[in-house]
Order: sequence, then C-alpha cells, then structure tokens
Amino acid sequence: MKSILLALTLLAAINVSAQETKRVASVNTTFNQQHPDKFVLENDEVKITFESAGTMRIDLKVYNKTDKSIDFLWTDTYFVLNGETKNAHNGGMSSVRMHAFHTETVDVNKPQKIAPNASYIASITSTGKVIFDSYAAKAAFKKDGGALVNRVVPVLLINDLKEEFPVSIELYDKKALKR
Repeated sequence: MKSILLALTLLAAINVSAQETKRVASVNTTFNQQHPDKFVLENDEVKITFESAGTMRIDLKVYNKTDKSIDFLWTDTYFVLNGETKNAHNGGMSSVRMHAFHTETVDVNKPQKIAPNASYIASITSTGKVIFDSYAAKAAFKKDGGALVNRVVPVLLINDLKEEFPVSIELYDKKALKR
C-alpha cells in the first residue's frame, strides 16, 4: 500500500512539473518561468504574448496599448542562444490584426509599424542556431542539473525611444522534470 501511495505521489509531482512547461519543438519549455500559453510580458505601452514556435522560430504577439504607432525594429532584435548573441530575422511573413486578418510580406530592414490599439505577430527566426534545442537542454542538465536558458530580445521604438523586451526561454531536459 505504501509503495502504491509513493508511486502516485511521485506521478503527481511529475505531472505538476509537466503542466508548468509546454513541449515546444520536442523540448519542455517555459518563458520567463511561465507556461508559454500563460506567458505575458507587459508594461503601460505594450503587451507581449506567445503565439507559436518551431525549432528556429518563435512567434510573439505584440499589442500596442498606446494611442500612437510604435515600431518593431527588426535590425535591432536579437537572440542569445547557448551563450552566443545571434541576429534575428523576420520569418518572411508576418500578420497585422485589426478586426480582420491580412498578411503581408515585410521588408526585414524596415521597422514594422504597429498601429495604435492593434497587435502584430512577429515571426522571429534565428539565423543559423536552433532556439528550442533538446540536445543542448540535455547537455545543460548534465553539466549543472538545471535548465538551458536562451533569450529572444524584441526591440521596439516607442515615443522615439528604443526599448528592449527580453524574453527568457527556459529549456528543460525531460530528466529535470522528474526531480
């Protein structure tokens, strides 16, 4: 009876850990130590949430809460992947949502306008490195028993000031969740 109770307790602990993360591109992930579906990075001017991702891409929804346009600065946005700073690239197709959907190709070198009280889905792609790397997560766990922490840093121009919005991407090896 004790062994069954112990097994159920252990299973519940593993299940709780798994619920706090989400499998993204084959690796358990959190953003700023929040479940990706509940992730919110917000201030008085913008609200950033997670939309979707692939191994080398993350889609973030940037909502402009102001009454003036703001700019998403593609040339200033970057990643920190496995300790290396890497340029970010516009995924090629991005969408602007204002009561209806429409998709347009965006010039990577030009800032992307985000209208007042509207959102923009930024498909931010890594240039040459995998963002959601299960092998690197496993190596980090073997090295220090913790998560691999990568970052994506969208840069916005708000009221003529550049502002960085760092998003920590914690990658967990499946063994870390069993602890």
